[in-house]
Amino acid sequence: MVYDFDDLLESVGGMGRYQILHIALIFVPISFFTGYIDVVFKKADANIEQAQAKQQANFAKRRYKQKTFIVGDKVLRYNLHRADRKGGKQTDPWDGPYEVAQVGEKGLYCLINASTKVTLKTKVNGCNLKPFLEYIPEAPSVTPSPDVQIVGVKQEEISYKFSPLTVAIQLAICNNSGGRLVFKKKSGLSGKINKTFKNTSEPHTAKEIEGDGNCLFRALSFAITGEEDQYAVVRSLICDFIACTENIQAELMRKYKVWGTTTEILAAANMFNVNVYVWAKYGPKLTWHIHRPNGEEVVEVSVYLENKAGTHFNVVIRL
Repeated sequence: MVYDFDDLLESVGGMGRYQILHIALIFVPISFFTGYIDVVFKKADANIEQAQAKQQANFAKRRYKQKTFIVGDKVLRYNLHRADRKGGKQTDPWDGPYEVAQVGEKGLYCLINASTKVTLKTKVNGCNLKPFLEYIPEAPSVTPSPDVQIVGVKQEEISYKFSPLTVAIQLAICNNSGGRLVFKKKSGLSGKINKTFKNTSEPHTAKEIEGDGNCLFRALSFAITGEEDQYAVVRSLICDFIACTENIQAELMRKYKVWGTTTEILAAANMFNVNVYVWAKYGPKLTWHIHRPNGEEVVEVSVYLENKAGTHFNVVIRL
């Protein structure tokens, strides 16, 4: 004869479920509980299957969300080596940018380093890629008068003087850093000092800087200390300076390989008290952009950078 354990609970008042079960196991035959135990196990099995299905669906949604790219797309690659080893929390999990050179089968892509143009030996699964969003400065918009017809825009030519950092200025900047920057050697800038050049004059020679996501800070380190290897200190100094002005971007910029922007260039100009010239695109044309430190005092010395593609900074050493 099979009984329902819930009916037994209703018939006995004032005792807890486990007290009744304990007494029943001693005095009542095991067949009494057969129906109740079967129901419990069936419910447990159903709950386990439902939980497993939910976990599998969530994992597949995170892991196998396939992205599609075409040849020529710029992408960032997830650093799987970083995920496998201990530590490295300060390292950017995404490296790049890369260009899609070939679309393979089963969602695999052949990539080329956008800076060095070196092809990766192994293909990368699309689930480990994400689009690279390139920053392109917009040209200022012109609102024409209804009585005026614009037939062309002529870019005004502006003259500057080539005044790179001297050894004395390099030493002064390093000393003002509180010992955090160490002077190594002359930064290698050459050419005629105080030479006049125009805002459309293309740089003659540039020092190639390693393209690892820290190129802006490497370039500033080379211009100030003579070597690239103090880029982490330069990044930290600039972030400290930005943090003092309550800029929320400072914490993000402290991370390794996070690309520098105009905000960090302006901060460097003010902190090191130098002009920073950048050879970059303004609209469709390449031209010099000058970032001056705030204040009424006119600063003569300058750092000259090159950012032709909008993705990498080099140091201009000759005009």
